[in-house]
Amino acid sequence: MVKYRKPSGDWETEAVTIIPKRKFPGTITLMDIPHTEWREVTSSPKGWSARNWATASLWWCDGSRNLVEIKELVEIEAGRTVRNFDLIKIGRA
Repeated sequence: MVKYRKPSGDWETEAVTIIPKRKFPGTITLMDIPHTEWREVTSSPKGWSARNWATASLWWCDGSRNLVEIKELVEIEAGRTVRNFDLIKIGRA
């Protein structure tokens, strides 16, 4: 169980107020990306991976957890800290 900790910085202060909920069950799709912005896939993309921050965090977005809690859960799964990924930007989408 994740215990509440007082927000320690600007990111945490904002993230604790954001409680995202998925619009659709399942994995990330291209549904909301205009066809004009699609790019050719040149490698084999993985679906779920503990270190794929977008996909790993998506599974925790059930409308009951804030972004600080989600960040902690994906870090526990991955065994490392979230890097180079803005959960606030994704959470507001």
